[in-house]
Amino acid sequence: SGEHPFGGTCPRGTALSAKTGSGRDKTGHQVRWLVGQVTRARRSWVFVSCVIGGDETPALAAVDLAAQALHREGVM
Repeated sequence: SGEHPFGGTCPRGTALSAKTGSGRDKTGHQVRWLVGQVTRARRSWVFVSCVIGGDETPALAAVDLAAQALHREGVM
């Protein structure tokens, strides 16, 4: 719970809401996920990020992946 860094700065008037989670799949792999919504002015984007890996998978892997993609696509 709490706040997580999302890399970089957001354009003025941008709101981000998201929920993280983690667990293991049937094969024992780590699963990290993030679902959320970005709103700015009259636009809205919904996103999902999921990372599946071994025990070394960082806790914020899905957050980092989503932040990179949203910045790359000009949403954030």
